[in-house]
Amino acid sequence: MVENKFQPSTNENRIISYGVELSEIQKLYIKWPFSVTENTKLIMFQFKINHNIIYTKDKLKGANIIADDICYLCKREQHTIQHMFLKCSHVALFWNEFF
Repeated sequence: MVENKFQPSTNENRIISYGVELSEIQKLYIKWPFSVTENTKLIMFQFKINHNIIYTKDKLKGANIIADDICYLCKREQHTIQHMFLKCSHVALFWNEFF
């Protein structure tokens, strides 16, 4: 059995609220980043996504680094990690083509 030496995600409760089992969350942190790729930059990017630590405009505005938190692409909604990967109309075009 692999001992979990990672800190729990800051958004673990939100992930559980979407119906994801705790055992699946543990796989997300322990197994998946290392089984998907061997590229260190991609592993770290996935780690940052999993732990909700990508500095999107909403976080930069919250730290008073920038003046607005509106999405660069659609210019309509707040630029959060969820918006950046799932909700933005420009990203939806990508996902439609991908699937």
